[in-house]
Amino acid sequence: MIKVKAISVREKEELEPLLVANPEIIEDGLKIIAHQHPTDSGPLDILAVDSDGTLVVVELKNEAAEDHLDQGLRYYDWCRRNISWIASAYSGKANINMDATPRLMLVAPAFTETVKRIDKYIDAELDLIEYHAFENEKKERGLICTAIDYGQAPMPPEIPTIEKKMEYFQSDKVRELFRSVLEELAAKQVEIKPIHELWISF
Repeated sequence: MIKVKAISVREKEELEPLLVANPEIIEDGLKIIAHQHPTDSGPLDILAVDSDGTLVVVELKNEAAEDHLDQGLRYYDWCRRNISWIASAYSGKANINMDATPRLMLVAPAFTETVKRIDKYIDAELDLIEYHAFENEKKERGLICTAIDYGQAPMPPEIPTIEKKMEYFQSDKVRELFRSVLEELAAKQVEIKPIHELWISF
């Protein structure tokens, strides 16, 4: 049995070199083609290609940060706009599929609730990878990475039409009386709107 302890790691000096040297920690088949690559938004942490040849933008943080997604999307935007140049520049390292939409990976020890909530609405293939850094008795350091399920965007609630709400009435007589009241109110230019459940706004 090997004893290990949880540790914190510095982003540029420790986290990035560990992942660049061992990209399979993040995902099987992932191949690093560049790191700290200059862009118009600053240096991109890691540029990789997955097992299908899809370009992968990897943005690292060594703590939960509200701007993690925003920063990652800026690099992602740069890569989408320059994918043909990237494929040509790194053709010797990997065969990049220019027809495949790039992916975005955010890697951190944790993610803020805001980032996890907003991620549901991003129109891109996005992965949240949570890491745990450890050190063994020999002072060797490593990472365990886990993909986080941040869920899907909720569907907007269905608001039944007034006609559908009228099906609630079991008596035809009451239903027709209610219909005549609605017609009379509409004739007086009262705005009638169906809202949640059985409620109607006047």
